[in-house]
Amino acid sequence: MNARLLPYFLILPVTLFLCVFFLYPFVLVSQQAFGSDTGFSLENFQEVVSYWKFPISIRNTLLLVAAVVPVQLALALLMATMVNRMEKGRDIILYIWTIPLGISDLAAGIIWLAIFEQSGFLNSMMSGLGLIDRPVNFLSYQHPGIVFLAIALAEIWRATAIMLVILVAGIGLIPKEYYEAAEVFGASPWKRFWRIILPLLRPSLQTALVLRVILAFEVFAVVVALGGTLFPVLMSETYAYQFDLFNSGAAAAMALIILVISIGFTLIILRILRVPKGASIWATQLLCPRARIRSKPGPPSILPPLCCSVPGCWCRSTFCWSIACLPRMPWTRFPSHLFPNLTWAAWPSLPGSRACWPRWKIRSWRRG
Repeated sequence: MNARLLPYFLILPVTLFLCVFFLYPFVLVSQQAFGSDTGFSLENFQEVVSYWKFPISIRNTLLLVAAVVPVQLALALLMATMVNRMEKGRDIILYIWTIPLGISDLAAGIIWLAIFEQSGFLNSMMSGLGLIDRPVNFLSYQHPGIVFLAIALAEIWRATAIMLVILVAGIGLIPKEYYEAAEVFGASPWKRFWRIILPLLRPSLQTALVLRVILAFEVFAVVVALGGTLFPVLMSETYAYQFDLFNSGAAAAMALIILVISIGFTLIILRILRVPKGASIWATQLLCPRARIRSKPGPPSILPPLCCSVPGCWCRSTFCWSIACLPRMPWTRFPSHLFPNLTWAAWPSLPGSRACWPRWKIRSWRRG
């Protein structure tokens, strides 16, 4: 086969899949949303927006996303870091934590319904402890906060494992040399996490957040199982238009509104957590008031001497410090508060080649 045609042949199955199962349904839904008896119209959108439940459903959906996604991100980061530091039992713990991935949304909602309902485990435990005299119906209109809390807890329990798997894979791709160098430089565990893991985990964080936010806007089964009509969200209103009111045009309009909101939040996440293009290796960078030396990508070569007034440079002592293979960080000067013995150094770009030194090293280049 021609080498020029091979890439197109490989992406052909994916392209056909997207056209059949995404583009064609999207065209049909758009025709239903913008169509009417008189042709192109926005009547369906006007009907949806003017309905009294629409602002309530948007508010509930945004509140649920704002409450669930940050908690899931924090828990996933904590759990992924713990799994990465484990030497024994790592696989067993990871399997246990990812069990909710095999449970459907409706099954997860029913599990938490068995906890919060009037004859559930929570009422039984509180009655056994003598905290209540009779069972309390937590999932009722009298306790809207508890309804929201039950839905949020169910979503956190059910979907945190999705982010956990992505972050564990991302942390596993970070070279161990970075951790070793940070330990040599005396960085604390918090600084190693904040300065090394988080910046290098940005692509995985981007993927996990985009996937989780999109799924959070599509939450439906858990809300129906626990809240029913007491907690309307965008997806439940879409279901009501389609199967209760038999208004396919309004349901299609709601689906497009959810799509637009999901795309908007996706673009925001991609913008905030954008990954720099063309990350390469700078073997050594050194900044001083009078000179700046930047070596080309590849194995470091011997640096020519610098004559400057920087303390520790060769003009005041017998050697000059240089640094190799440090990751890109969101600052331009070397953090003296993190490594107090090193100054006037700039962060190189992200290492990604075997041409770099196998270990982070601090080399002393002596005069002449």
